Amino acid sequence: MAGSLAGGATAGVGATISTNSVTSTILAYIGSTDKKSITVDDILVNSQGIQNFNNLLAMGFGGGQVGVGGSSLANVVDATVKSYIKENSSIVSATNLKIEASDSTKVTGSVVAGAGAEYVAGGASVGVNKITNTVEAYTENNVNLNLSKSEIN
Repeated sequence: MAGSLAGGATAGVGATISTNSVTSTILAYIGSTDKKSITVDDILVNSQGIQNFNNLLAMGFGGGQVGVGGSSLANVVDATVKSYIKENSSIVSATNLKIEASDSTKVTGSVVAGAGAEYVAGGASVGVNKITNTVEAYTENNVNLNLSKSEIN
């Protein structure tokens, strides 16, 4: 939450700016680079990213003759979520293998600007969201799988 308030006998002028930024990398993997086999009944490789923003940005400006103001809110999310089996791994599983990756980004925001004056009043608000998410579930190169059931989501 961010806000500002300005006033003056002749003029009230101002601005409110808020920027929120998050960069996250979530990795879930299994494997062995020394060529040893992994033997188990059930394998679940799961990664999950969750980003939530709740924003309120408000401003008010007033002046005897002139009131001018503005507010700007920016949310930037750059998330990478990966689940995988490492290169050159050998996995022997009697029943199940699941590789899952998911991401959820929720942005809730309000941007409010107001101005008042006897002669001239003006206000403006801008809200911008930039969301870049990469979500992958996979096996790398040269993976030996001996399975009765597998699922990649």
